[in-house]
Amino acid sequence: MTGRPAFRFLTPVDLAQLPDLEWLADGLIPVGGKVMVYGAPGDGKTAVVLSLALGIAAGQATWFGRALRSGRVVYVTPEGLGGLRGRVNAWLATNPGADPHIWFVPDALQLLEPADAGAFLTALRTATRGDPIDLLVIDTLAANTPGMEGNSDRDGTTVMHSVDFLSKQTGGAVVLIHHSQKAGDLERGTSVWRGAMDVMMRVARDDDHRDIRLTKMRDGDPWEPIPFGFLAVGSSFVVTSPKTATAAETHLSAHQLNALQTLAAVTVVGPITAAVWLASTSPAIASRSFYRVRTGLVERQLVQKDGKLYGLTQLGRTKLTALPGAGLLPATPTTCGVAVAVMSPEPVAVPWQQVGSGSRGEDPGHQDELR
Repeated sequence: MTGRPAFRFLTPVDLAQLPDLEWLADGLIPVGGKVMVYGAPGDGKTAVVLSLALGIAAGQATWFGRALRSGRVVYVTPEGLGGLRGRVNAWLATNPGADPHIWFVPDALQLLEPADAGAFLTALRTATRGDPIDLLVIDTLAANTPGMEGNSDRDGTTVMHSVDFLSKQTGGAVVLIHHSQKAGDLERGTSVWRGAMDVMMRVARDDDHRDIRLTKMRDGDPWEPIPFGFLAVGSSFVVTSPKTATAAETHLSAHQLNALQTLAAVTVVGPITAAVWLASTSPAIASRSFYRVRTGLVERQLVQKDGKLYGLTQLGRTKLTALPGAGLLPATPTTCGVAVAVMSPEPVAVPWQQVGSGSRGEDPGHQDELR
């Protein structure tokens, strides 16, 4: 039998001489480790990981007070490429002079196919000219494992073999972005994920409070939840401290106010599609501007997206009630006597290098979803 690595036999002295655990992001991403960040749709898991990845790629010293090590990043994101551009541009606008060493891959990585992992590695080395990669982000796990049976340990093991292969060949850490179960506390799918990860974090939202919660730490020290919020930047946003986010979220633009008031008074029973919502705005909002407007309302939890349908959240209703002229707003949004459902909140996120116009996934209807 050939090709099998030799067995190693270590004494206690050998173990004592092993290097200490090193961190790409202190307490969050170990060097060469495997990390899963998960959460419900709209809670901001993609936004959090993108912010952290850009900080590492740009050589920033800290992220939310945690030390970072500078490194090259590859970010696989077959979903929401158009929205990604807006988020990265927003990050660049708030970090003038930054030059993040990051590549975005808008194509799915078939982690269930070992041969695809090999092909990806070859393409990666070509794109990066053989430079080492310190972090590989896979967003989302579901988008890069088409055909996987959600609770299959066999499929989960195959996926982790591909992840291990990529980590060992590049020497970099791997962050998997994944969905949570409906209950929210645990990640979706097989228990293989939890067994394989060095660090697991849940991005969570309770009403208007958001934080990052540690749910597994293999070797490092545990830490308290990290609160965060969103700061509006143009038509997009960046991850920031809750204090900064709260101050930024008190204002509605003219387009946002128009769209929110329209949604509260639309002539449809229950949630509506984006097309119906757009067609109902008066004065009319341009379709591309409307996409950005509705994304901003979703991220601020004033509007909830459920599949292809949109509805006013209770927070959105409260916001409208506090505005001048709110006395004209009915107790339950109606038009022509038809009641409109009020939904509970939900939020979404966005590019940089190699993210150009006309790329796959830039359909305005599928861009800046807060994930």
